[in-house]
Amino acid sequence: MKIKEVTIDGDIAFVPLTKGFVSIIDSADAELVGQFNWYARTGIRETPYAIRVDQRGEKNLHIGLHRMLLNPPKGLHVDHVDGNGLNNRRSNLRVATPAENQRNRGLHINNTSGYKGVGWDKQRGKWLAQIELSGKTTRLGRYATKELAHAAYCEAAKMHFGQFANFGNSSYQEDAQAMSDWLATCRKGGQS
Repeated sequence: MKIKEVTIDGDIAFVPLTKGFVSIIDSADAELVGQFNWYARTGIRETPYAIRVDQRGEKNLHIGLHRMLLNPPKGLHVDHVDGNGLNNRRSNLRVATPAENQRNRGLHINNTSGYKGVGWDKQRGKWLAQIELSGKTTRLGRYATKELAHAAYCEAAKMHFGQFANFGNSSYQEDAQAMSDWLATCRKGGQS
């Protein structure tokens, strides 16, 4: 099978994927990445990721581009700082524990308040701020407005999660639109 060509433009390189997707990497990684064909792994409500398939005997091993670049120790993840699974520039990647990786998740699609860490308490008629710490949900208080509840969540997230805090400041639809716009830019820039 012919390997798809990685296109270099200055310090960025564009990696063609399946399904019309493109991933970006640092041009310094183009030679290494360009040895393989890459595929877009997508799922319902998930950001796409660049993967390749490595056949090991009768088994197929799926290897993420981000994991290949950073090669984290066993048990650790590679986190995309901006949450974009196709932005594989080294400045956007960091080794993280599974818990740290989860902390950097954006707003869940089933969120009804529009704010991360905020839900409506029907019994008390107020907005409930909560955060997950060490696998347990911790209630931060109930507030008259969802904005105040979100502010409480953000303070707690900064204190407990540090650089991995994600405040989920945009809705899923805004994230999806931003991803679509970003991908269109990459496709345009990545075409010869």
